[in-house]
Amino acid sequence: MLTVRPIGDPETGARYPPQAGDVPDGFHLEFDLGQEGWLKANVSGTRIAGDGKYYFRWAGKMTGEVSQSGTDQGNDAHGNESLLTGSAIFEQFVLAE
Repeated sequence: MLTVRPIGDPETGARYPPQAGDVPDGFHLEFDLGQEGWLKANVSGTRIAGDGKYYFRWAGKMTGEVSQSGTDQGNDAHGNESLLTGSAIFEQFVLAE
């Protein structure tokens, strides 16, 4: 299972589900890794493309951690911190009704 939610002020574009014109500061992702635990990550960056209303693309950074359960604080089974960092390109599409 993957859960993605916008980060930022809901008044300025971090609503879920996104609405036309919403531009969040980034996204929080949670991946259920089964017996391996959870990968939780935040992505944020600079807008590099989009139409200003229904589609946006960002390039930026991603930070995250792997935890053994939904409530762990980023430590693996041996007590070692598992902080991860990297680059990301991510997109948001708004369903137009």
